Amino acid sequence: MGKESLDAVLLRALDMHPTAHLLLAGDAMLSLCYVNQAATRLFGATAEQLQGDFFLLRLGASFSPEVLLDMQDALSQTGTWQKRLEITTQAEHSLWVDTLWQQVPSESESPLMVQLIPVEQRISETARRFETLVQHSDDMIAILDHGGILRYQNPIFFLRMGFQPQDIIGKHVFGLIHPDDLPRVEQAFATILANPDLPLRVGMRVKDVHGTWHHFDCTGTNRLHHPEIAGIMVNGRDVSEQKRWEQEREQIILLVDAVIDHSPIPIHIFDAEGYSLRMNEAQRRHLGDVSSDYEVGVFNVLADPEMLASGQSERFRRVYAGEAMLKRQALTDVGPSGQRPCVHNDLFPVLGPDQQVAAIVSFGRPLACTCHHF
Repeated sequence: MGKESLDAVLLRALDMHPTAHLLLAGDAMLSLCYVNQAATRLFGATAEQLQGDFFLLRLGASFSPEVLLDMQDALSQTGTWQKRLEITTQAEHSLWVDTLWQQVPSESESPLMVQLIPVEQRISETARRFETLVQHSDDMIAILDHGGILRYQNPIFFLRMGFQPQDIIGKHVFGLIHPDDLPRVEQAFATILANPDLPLRVGMRVKDVHGTWHHFDCTGTNRLHHPEIAGIMVNGRDVSEQKRWEQEREQIILLVDAVIDHSPIPIHIFDAEGYSLRMNEAQRRHLGDVSSDYEVGVFNVLADPEMLASGQSERFRRVYAGEAMLKRQALTDVGPSGQRPCVHNDLFPVLGPDQQVAAIVSFGRPLACTCHHF
């Protein structure tokens, strides 16, 4: 195949390309030498109307003298240049496009091949990819505009909260937030607007379709200046079960505290390192005048000389080490007469989330005696 025939084939292929392509003369006005069919649709004009036109005049304020110098510098060094620019169509409409400029080798003036991709098209493609990524996420992901209007919400929110898309898309989301939380959320939203790309975490209660309040842990980030998102992106997780568990745990702690405080049985609690953490009034009465020797946060059952000498420290150490895990450890001390025990303690290990001993609870059964042991 001859060179001219090959050029003709390449031009026909370029003419069928779905992306707009221009061939510009290397003159000062960037005269249009060739436009493919996609470019004619983009500009709203025929090839005949565009050929010979000055492309430089179709570039808006985004193409400043500084930008021109940057383009010339990049083309001279690498032969390519990329920039998002504003162009003017045949109907005098403004259109933002992502452009890729390439130097075309030639013996005459250096022509330029320019590829144009409308930003709206790119955003649409990005949005489709974004939705594909987040539609199966366990997190609830929303995009709001600068006024708090919901523009996008992934499916998991509708599944868990009972709404239909038409119920909330295009509407103000603050109407779903608990009135007591609203001032704090509005303040957080204003902070997010004023600080692009800086994530801010905030908790709130959100109402479902039945009017039930759900606790949400949310992080909002200002992506308004990102064309691919162009909004406030909010990642949220429903933590209602965790909140309920925390409330139940607090109630249980209060109940346990009341039981410990009013129990007639001497109770002494030691932390993970053997320090005295808490003792109830019955234990204080049992210890009597020496109760101050077992001061909370100071006395250590693993290091106290008397405890070491009596062997009780070793018994505690075995429980901490897991050798007596989930089994009570009876501690019996012989009174001064040497005839009968003065105290009998049962040790119960309390396991933390890592399944290690986080505390030891000592339940004492004191007998009449003049010595003092916990």
